[in-house]
Amino acid sequence: MPSIELSPHDELITLKTLMARMQISAKSTAYRRIRAKTLPAPIDFGNGQIRFRASEVADFIEALPPKAYAKTFRRPPPAARGRIH
Repeated sequence: MPSIELSPHDELITLKTLMARMQISAKSTAYRRIRAKTLPAPIDFGNGQIRFRASEVADFIEALPPKAYAKTFRRPPPAARGRIH
């Protein structure tokens, strides 16, 4: 097993905490995103116990791009469309 280097200030968080921070509601979604490498990799302690480095999760969240909302199309008023009443 490879050695794991942890900073003295690096907290280890559970999958449940990761899911809360990332606003993920289903474990299956979290595991799928871990496999797809769209979430930080966990540390496996065996016996089904995994933890995540809080600093890696925070860095991951910080690196996410901001949500870009499309401008909504509004039809101009009838006079601006060239209609004459």
